[in-house]
Amino acid sequence: MNNPRKIPPFYRRLGLGLLLGALALQAQEGIRKNSPAIDEPHHITMGYVFLKKGKFNLNMSNPPLINQILAAPLFLLNLEFPEKFWSKIKDLPISTIPTTQLAVDLIFYNTQPAEKILLVCRLAALSLSCLLALLIYAWTRQCWGDAAALASVFLYTTCPSIVAHSGLAMIDLGAGLFLFLAIASLWRMLHYPSRWSVLGTGLAFGFILAAKVSGIFVFPFAAAILLAHRYKNPSWDVPLKSLLAVVLIASAFLVLDYFIVELPRYLTSLRWIFGNAIKRGWSNYLFGHKSPDGWIYYFVVNFLFKMPPASIALMALGSYWAYRTKNGYFLLIPVVMYFALASTSKVQLGIRHLLPIFPFLFMMGGLALGRLLQNPKTRWIGSLAILTLLIERVSTYPNDLAYLSPLAGGPSAGWRLIQDSDYGQNFKRLGDYLSKRPGTEVVLSSNQTAPAEYYGIHAQNYFSNQRYGRRPFRLNSLAPLREILAVDTSVLLNMPEKFNSLKNKKIADKIGQTVFIYDITQDEEFHRQMLEEYEKEGLSEQAEHERQRIQAIAKNSQADSGFSLNQR
Repeated sequence: MNNPRKIPPFYRRLGLGLLLGALALQAQEGIRKNSPAIDEPHHITMGYVFLKKGKFNLNMSNPPLINQILAAPLFLLNLEFPEKFWSKIKDLPISTIPTTQLAVDLIFYNTQPAEKILLVCRLAALSLSCLLALLIYAWTRQCWGDAAALASVFLYTTCPSIVAHSGLAMIDLGAGLFLFLAIASLWRMLHYPSRWSVLGTGLAFGFILAAKVSGIFVFPFAAAILLAHRYKNPSWDVPLKSLLAVVLIASAFLVLDYFIVELPRYLTSLRWIFGNAIKRGWSNYLFGHKSPDGWIYYFVVNFLFKMPPASIALMALGSYWAYRTKNGYFLLIPVVMYFALASTSKVQLGIRHLLPIFPFLFMMGGLALGRLLQNPKTRWIGSLAILTLLIERVSTYPNDLAYLSPLAGGPSAGWRLIQDSDYGQNFKRLGDYLSKRPGTEVVLSSNQTAPAEYYGIHAQNYFSNQRYGRRPFRLNSLAPLREILAVDTSVLLNMPEKFNSLKNKKIADKIGQTVFIYDITQDEEFHRQMLEEYEKEGLSEQAEHERQRIQAIAKNSQADSGFSLNQR
């Protein structure tokens, strides 16, 4: 439809308000109940230190802008920054700074509870997400009308990955906001040229440069768009002075955001990130295999597994229709180029790396859904797509980080295919689980750096990344009433050899689809494996404890056997 019907302003605004409210309501579950995910403490601490100290030597991975935005609300709290610790590291080379320990200290051992610190920073992330939804709505409406605009926001608010990252203090969704803003500003500058549009585009380009190192690709994206625009409009002359102004304004903003003197850190970040992407890689898991170099098809699989099938179908149809419109190349070029660059990178850490191109995909999906709904002959297809997305949304909520599509077998089965469910989000839920089961002792296997003790998890470590708490974790009793193993799915996938004895053992419980609970109270086989692994690692105290534990289990078994024989 070339002239889609307009929706009355009242209903249009009501629909947009309801969708934004739905996003906030969905995100609040993660905001309140998720323990820190992956790099959240690092992002918060880096942003806070940079704002408070004007120092950038805690971060070599990305520019500071989004970290600054996420950490800014902390100035509303009465935080006690660990000055003694900072004084020891402020002049150290970046490679020697214990950033994880500093992040843990700031978040978990401060004058304010970690929940409050995470809350205000996550609300800042939610604000960025809502702003992105509004921007998607505004640009889609300008291009394709009211129905497509509301439909695009609907797809945005029903996407589990979007909902999940709307409640996390991380930078990937913010990078999506600023990349989308940059391309939308470029579109506006080309269609409505003025000094103000040039200034706005320059600032938008500066935002994405200062948001993430990969933001530098906005320039080749823009170059390709300009070539396509010239091809579509042969009479159009490239205003070179306007383009130069955009580059200069963007560069000036980047310099200012680094507080000028710290700008060399940007070059360090470029070398470090692209060194990892091209040479070093990052170990990842797919289809039962680990690889330090990744797979050319990794992000294709990841996208198919982490996106609702109905959304994928609408995006595919919408991309075809967008291609046939005069604005389609503004959306298709960033998606294709970004996807190609990501697929050739050796750093493949999950769907979050694709979030910057999601807004373009939602815009095209909204085009398809809007047209389907406005055509009486296809309205039933659009309605079926909406119903399917709503049913899947209800069935998967609130485990949005662990979402895996039915194409992958869902989260209960798909975690074996791809490692993109465990973000460390369930420590708090594990603590709540244990609080309802007094007397239960825990063996913990987790990659998470958040101190388990903070959440009431006092556990014996079995290949757990728990080096940052204030109190050493204990060895469990030799004869506990009940003993469980709590193991993250990411650990099971990355170190399967440490858990061979569990292959035929039934999972006793699951927490948020990513923490598996096994009853090991009388499991002599698993304790023997623990003994062997402790010995391999040279952990003599733990190994001796497991020797005694095995003896206690054997005595218990003999006693039970004798009792049952006597009863006969």
